[in-house]
Amino acid sequence: MSRGKSWLEEKGIDQRTCFTSFLAAVITALSCLGTVFLIKGQLATAFDELLILLALVMLVPALVIALSTYVALIVLRLG
Repeated sequence: MSRGKSWLEEKGIDQRTCFTSFLAAVITALSCLGTVFLIKGQLATAFDELLILLALVMLVPALVIALSTYVALIVLRLG
């Protein structure tokens, strides 16, 4: 843990940066899910299906970023 903490601090990453990135990723993921459910609740055309696919494609990186920043937060707090 301490090796990971020193590596993060060496790169200039602190808890505030990690928390801000985590919040941004969670908000992005929630907005992607909201887009999918909003469009699915209506009669979906072919263009709407494309928007749903785009929202789901954007959801994956947002979840990966949220998970990685959460792990970095844990390392910074416990390390």
